[in-house]
Amino acid sequence: MIDIVACSWHSVGLTRRGQVYTWGLDQSKTLGIPSIKETHVHEPTLVLDAGIERIFGGHYAMGCYAVSRDGTVYVWGRDNQQRFGVANQPQVPTKVEALSGLPILDICVLLDYSVVHVGYKPNGQRVKRVNKFVDVSIATKH
Repeated sequence: MIDIVACSWHSVGLTRRGQVYTWGLDQSKTLGIPSIKETHVHEPTLVLDAGIERIFGGHYAMGCYAVSRDGTVYVWGRDNQQRFGVANQPQVPTKVEALSGLPILDICVLLDYSVVHVGYKPNGQRVKRVNKFVDVSIATKH
């Protein structure tokens, strides 16, 4: 693993090959594993193999995000407030079309909402300027 995000009841890991694994307590589908029968997964389980570059989660967060090398954004978990940017509760990693392709700098995943920090990175360089913060629920209504 090259990156691990420790959430309240589960963890998310990223490999060099861009694969995402989850393990821990499957609190409201936060593991992103389809048809899971156990509530606790002790071994890392592959949930996404899509050239992922970064993973995001948070303390008391009921959802996780992953951003691929080509800018595709995925989300999964419990979304009581419908603020993940997808129509339904994403029990498995699901594309967030409204955010895909945007230059995502950071995603703050909180209990009832997420804030996406969108910026400008020319040619993979350091950030030159920051454009805006995007509330995912607002971005998907346009």
